[in-house]
Amino acid sequence: MGKKKKKKQETRLTRTGTEGMEVPDWLVPSSEEGAAEGLENMRPGDLLVPRLVLLQGLSPKVVEGDNVAGQIINSITEEVWVDKEESKMFVPVYHYLEWIRWGDRETGEGILERSLDPDGKLAQMAMRIVTHTTSGGREVRTVTEYHNFVAIFPQIDAETAVIISCAKTNIKKGRKLLGLARYRGRYPLYAGQYLIKAVIETNAAGQKYYVYEFQNKGWVSEEDWPLMKKLYTILKDAYQQRKLLSHQFEEERSVGEDETEM
Repeated sequence: MGKKKKKKQETRLTRTGTEGMEVPDWLVPSSEEGAAEGLENMRPGDLLVPRLVLLQGLSPKVVEGDNVAGQIINSITEEVWVDKEESKMFVPVYHYLEWIRWGDRETGEGILERSLDPDGKLAQMAMRIVTHTTSGGREVRTVTEYHNFVAIFPQIDAETAVIISCAKTNIKKGRKLLGLARYRGRYPLYAGQYLIKAVIETNAAGQKYYVYEFQNKGWVSEEDWPLMKKLYTILKDAYQQRKLLSHQFEEERSVGEDETEM
């Protein structure tokens, strides 16, 4: 006699605090057309997409919590999506650039400005490598450029998009992922599957830190293809409206990133 198939639990990770809660049989979802009932007036920019965060040895969640360096966590739920020394498969659906001007960390300032405009002021400042001196006497880049990949991890949650963000020490890794996608030929970005994991690198000063590593992992399944195509259309529309924003929290800018290094 075959094993009884376990009912799939809905654990969409964008719903903070609902992890592991099974949806009751009597609860009927809203129609797939349009927004869910009660959310008709929500704008794209009102929901920030969670980011994956690569933890380092000095990350607060490592120093003060139970996490370990090398884990990759969801920025909103704080769940571990990719454990240390583990690889996970993902499908990048949409790539875009984002620019953030951070405030002075020493005085507790957070995000001062953010932009999705490649012709805007922040993008130009990043291109010219504009720097400033912090209250602590350090010279840092005024604007950080991010290569963002909105991705789906089918084995974790086939319906929840997260952002893999590459900046500073990870900027070359983001460009590598773009290169892997281009080498596949004239296929959509979301046609390819890849592996993500954390690996250790050492800088010129002998400091060790974790960075992303990406590898090819075949093609997206026929079953997942319609969802990826639909999600691409939604993301493209949100980006064109300049409303595709990633969730950020203060400690992210210092996680594994030397502010003077690219």
